[in-house]
Amino acid sequence: MRHRHQSAAQVYQLVLIAVSGLVLVSSCCGLHPVPEPLISDPAEMSQRLQGPPGDSAFFAEARVEYYGDGVARKGKMVLMAQAPDSLRIELLSFTDDLLSVLVLEGGEFQWFERGRKECLGGRLCAAPMVARFPMVSTPDRLIQVFRGQVPLLPEPERKELAFSREEGVYVLTLAQGNVEQQVRIAPDGKTVAGVRMLEGGRTAIDIELAGSLDVGGTTVPKRVRLKVPDDGLDLSVEFREFVDGAPWKGDPFEFSCPKGTVYRALDCLEE
Repeated sequence: MRHRHQSAAQVYQLVLIAVSGLVLVSSCCGLHPVPEPLISDPAEMSQRLQGPPGDSAFFAEARVEYYGDGVARKGKMVLMAQAPDSLRIELLSFTDDLLSVLVLEGGEFQWFERGRKECLGGRLCAAPMVARFPMVSTPDRLIQVFRGQVPLLPEPERKELAFSREEGVYVLTLAQGNVEQQVRIAPDGKTVAGVRMLEGGRTAIDIELAGSLDVGGTTVPKRVRLKVPDDGLDLSVEFREFVDGAPWKGDPFEFSCPKGTVYRALDCLEE
């Protein structure tokens, strides 16, 4: 009898060890806790993401890393934006030498790169051919992304919302035809962590947002990363300064080609 009692006690101890092991395994796997209260309605989440707009204009300075065309570049970037779709992007070396300037306004663009004899421009649909900057043909959306806001897919045929315990984020999925948008949202239910756009099941663009900067009572992401797999583009922007309003003098969206260069308008079908 004593032997049986000892065996039962040993079995009980083994069960406790096994259960404890399962708890430890679960903890080590890093599953995130479910938010309380949990948001389960896609329409409610979509409404939450329509946060208060920032100022209609902003100025920003950032450190930028660019990977594309088989090369890697690092430097500085200056942004000047005026909603809804006016944007000036200047890329500089670490010694503040101007490398290139891109101006987007009124459905058209102008672009110049140091060392070129031509100054290029035309309709926005031609801008990606030379600027090699993600989303340059949709400056209104790019301005929103820099603010940490996501233009949601309008009138989606399918809406889904789930919380991923593995990633610790909500995933809002909106689909219309062969286009799908996956928005990753922090557990607070309002801070966008990233967005992925897919067309026919293939990723068209993947955007990651991280960190935060306080800008006059609102926040913008500290880091923005834009990846376009089909074009081999990978751009990382880390803001060092972000100012709401228009601190510049004059109109930065009026651009004249540098002296000594020749202007050439690009057709959207031109390679």
